[in-house]
Amino acid sequence: MIRLLLPAVFCLAGFAVQPQHLAATRHSGVVRSAGQPIPGALVVALQADRKLVTTTDDSGRYVFENLTAGQWVVEVQMVGFRAARQTIQVPSAREPLEWTLEVQPRPSQAAQPRRRQAGFERLALNRSAEGLESQIESAVGAAAAPL
Repeated sequence: MIRLLLPAVFCLAGFAVQPQHLAATRHSGVVRSAGQPIPGALVVALQADRKLVTTTDDSGRYVFENLTAGQWVVEVQMVGFRAARQTIQVPSAREPLEWTLEVQPRPSQAAQPRRRQAGFERLALNRSAEGLESQIESAVGAAAAPL
């Protein structure tokens, strides 16, 4: 009986002396651009060898529930926008963290070589429509003539 209770006591004692810096903390933020929420943005939190990932909801909000206390690097990424990065201290009195993403500028068209696109292209006709009609009529008439 004592053999069964002794390991349980040590396990419970280990939880009782858990260091304060290992306690899990919540961090939240809101991602916007031009005052509008950005849904579906990727939010990554990094601390040493830990990496946590989440996405923003329809109102641009995100939450990390289990960040350990200390310094974290948080990065927000979204297609069409420049990535934003901040170093934060957890826990923080500054909640929720406000993010404003800037639109990624499109590369200039002059810098890109012109490629042919699949599909139809506009072609300039070398003959007038009247001349084309007479050629079609004569070709049809020749095909219909008996041999």
